[in-house]
Amino acid sequence: MEINAKKDLDVTVNDSLLVNFDDTIVNKREQTCNTIAEDSMEWDSATEESPEKTKKENAICIVTDTNVFMHFLHKIKDIVNFKVTGSQNVKVFIPWMVITELDYIKDTSREGKNAALNAAKYINRLLEEKNPKVLGQPVEEAVKQEDYGLSPDDKILSSCVQASKKYESVILLTNDVNLRNKALLSELETSSPREILQKLLFKLKKNVKSLKISQKMASLCSTIICERCKETYGNVWDKMDMLQGAPWNFRECLRRIIRYWKSVFRDLMLKQCLPTVEALYRLLDRNKDHISDDSDTFNEFMKLVLAMLVFLKDMEYKTLVQSTINEVTEIADN
Repeated sequence: MEINAKKDLDVTVNDSLLVNFDDTIVNKREQTCNTIAEDSMEWDSATEESPEKTKKENAICIVTDTNVFMHFLHKIKDIVNFKVTGSQNVKVFIPWMVITELDYIKDTSREGKNAALNAAKYINRLLEEKNPKVLGQPVEEAVKQEDYGLSPDDKILSSCVQASKKYESVILLTNDVNLRNKALLSELETSSPREILQKLLFKLKKNVKSLKISQKMASLCSTIICERCKETYGNVWDKMDMLQGAPWNFRECLRRIIRYWKSVFRDLMLKQCLPTVEALYRLLDRNKDHISDDSDTFNEFMKLVLAMLVFLKDMEYKTLVQSTINEVTEIADN
């Protein structure tokens, strides 16, 4: 009996221990699972709340095509030397594919060798100087690009897309119409070399005054040219050389005043007006209409514009001219 009782006791104790031990395991497992679940919920919550979009750099990034470096290197130099005041910077982005293409062309193309070599030397100088306005794309970044195709243009387009994720504003600079079309389909901004400085000034809001003033002057001058030429030549006036397609922009208006000075305008204004018109035309032509509002060139531009308006007051358009003077002065002063 004692032996059986002892066995029963042992079984009871062992069963009790086993149950307690199992309970401990179960409790531990439950606690662990709960902890993991809580941690997981906290992680999920953090994941939902924490990921902030990478803040883009406040810069205008100009991604350059190979042909621009070869045939419009002077435009690249203009951009690099472009003076910027304010918080937004201008940067020239050189895709790895462009450097690779230039290297290939200078070694294999007799026609393009010199242009490619000059471009490569210029890039080398900028990179060695660590010019802050110039960004070269390393091969490590090039391999991370999305695959848009096998052609060099497709790889340049891909680098442009990559740059758009880092910079507030990206412009693909190329004369290749098809490449520009591809970029536009990818919702990327494009520019030809001829347009780029004007686009930069507009984006930086540095030529707002000169543009507005030129528009006012273009409207006034187009009206005067059309009416005076019609008075001189009759109904055939708009068939005359350079007189089709009115109204014109301000620079084109100045060209037409110079062209028809002797036959139309000489007897209507003082002779000193012609040198003023010619100087104004040269200034606009030299700067390709890209006049920064905070430059000495703008001050010179304003002096010539006002001088021209004074001469125009001698004609029968005094009210219209005076209204333009008031508008131009207000734009310049604000």
